[in-house]
Amino acid sequence: MGGRALNLLPPRRRVEFIVDLVLAVASALLGGVVALRLRQPALVGYLLGGVVFGPHGLGLIHSAERIDAFAQVGVALLLFAIGVEFDLRTLAAVGRVAVGGGLLQIAVTTLVVAPILLVLGTSPGAAFIFGFLIALSSTMAALKILDERGETDSLHGRIATGMLIIQDLSVVPVTVLLPILSQAPERLFLAVSLAAAKAVLLLFGTYLLAARALPWALLRVAAARSRELFILMMVTLALGTAFATEELGLSIAFGAFLAGLIVGRSEVGHRALSETLPLRDVFAAIFFVSVGTLIDPRFLLANVAIILPVAAGVVLIKLVVTTGIVRGFGFDGRTSLGVGMALAQVGEFSLVLGQVALREHVLSTEQYAVLLAVTLATIVATAPLQSAGAPLLRWIRATPGLGHWFGEPLAPHVGEAPLTQHIVICGFGRVGRSVADVLRARGFRYLVVDLNPHVITDLRRDGIPCIYGDAVQPAVLAHAGLDRARGLACTVPDTGSAEAIVRAARSVYPRIDVIARARDAASLPQLRLAGATEVVYPEFEAGLEFIRHILHRYGVTLVEIQALLQAQRTAQYERHHDEE
Repeated sequence: MGGRALNLLPPRRRVEFIVDLVLAVASALLGGVVALRLRQPALVGYLLGGVVFGPHGLGLIHSAERIDAFAQVGVALLLFAIGVEFDLRTLAAVGRVAVGGGLLQIAVTTLVVAPILLVLGTSPGAAFIFGFLIALSSTMAALKILDERGETDSLHGRIATGMLIIQDLSVVPVTVLLPILSQAPERLFLAVSLAAAKAVLLLFGTYLLAARALPWALLRVAAARSRELFILMMVTLALGTAFATEELGLSIAFGAFLAGLIVGRSEVGHRALSETLPLRDVFAAIFFVSVGTLIDPRFLLANVAIILPVAAGVVLIKLVVTTGIVRGFGFDGRTSLGVGMALAQVGEFSLVLGQVALREHVLSTEQYAVLLAVTLATIVATAPLQSAGAPLLRWIRATPGLGHWFGEPLAPHVGEAPLTQHIVICGFGRVGRSVADVLRARGFRYLVVDLNPHVITDLRRDGIPCIYGDAVQPAVLAHAGLDRARGLACTVPDTGSAEAIVRAARSVYPRIDVIARARDAASLPQLRLAGATEVVYPEFEAGLEFIRHILHRYGVTLVEIQALLQAQRTAQYERHHDEE
């Protein structure tokens, strides 16, 4: 069928269509490789690939319209994956700051940007949408930089991830509103009412399908044990629902998200996500290449004096708004600024929604070109901006008026008398809790130092000695009684914070026994050089536990198992000790 449809094209157009598609994929590949070599997100490479090979560059991709259909498949699969991954328990786990702070960040950023655009003569609909698009951050760029810096599991990394989830989810209702904003003011109420009725009808139909027909069909296809049929089922569901919503006058993205919700609630949700991820990534790359073909380098060069200040202003607005909101939720200055730095860029879903707004005539071609340029500039600036976090925090603390607001928190521990011969636990995540549970069960004393005010509130309620503060600061370590302590357990997961805490403890109290947690093998020598007495590598220790269970099944004695595991442990840690 697909071959017959393609044969309906004239021979020359058929060849050009295939050439454009091949060039779109090839330019995504080449651009992605170059971007990763330059330590930039692959998204930047996809966009630049479209610029270089598109009509405004080398002209090898003759027409961006020819690959637009494939780009829309990428949009649908992106939203389908979000729907599959959506889980209320995940949002509950990231806390109030991620949900409430994420929604507040979108609203405040939009309300700051939109009036500025209105003053400059932008229409109300375009000003609102542009402000919303600026509020969205790049999940790809932010998570990549956090991972490279070993900060994904840090407090600011977890908060940033939660806020990114909220931003991604906010795309769905806005895609429903976008077609309405192009209506004349006198027809706006009728258009909103009609769209709401359609959305309710679609949600009701989705609920019936999710509860009745689709689970049965999904399980039957999965039971066939055919990977090909399963993938075809997922793609048919995603694109079919997207097409149905477009026919109802709603957006493709909304339908794809609903399809993802249906699949995600079924028993095959995890498999659906893993099987469709490669397809999603390929078509999403084609989408970003198609966006890149719209970028005119001559426009960028001619307006660089405008684009760079606008990009800088966007980064500053997002940094101030996000940092202020997280700080307002009770978190310390360093954590708040870390979240602000991570979310200061404009994201990939801004480009997705921007194209919808362009097609609906909510945004003009010139406005979308500015959005493209600002998005590209802010994403490229993400890594340098993250590296500037520590110097910026020092400058803020030295600035009159700001220094007090961003000063290190310090709250006394619970207890009538100062602790002695206790263990100071820095970080109260999963590992920190496990250490505390064992110490409490054996009757040993301990004190917790943590930067999460909500964790501290829970500890105080339970009567557990604790300090709300940053263990990097000598005042916090002194208040924790490190000079009277038996040792310090640094259980924080990100290498940068762990290394700083170990150095601070060792510099002030040279004889203290310090046990640190390594995030990966590369951080073992770093923590030893910082002064850790012992370094624990959880992933390696988990591997040893697997070995212990397997050898036990083969009848190897406990004495032999312990000797083998100790030899493995010694070889692992001494090898990295020699690398110092």
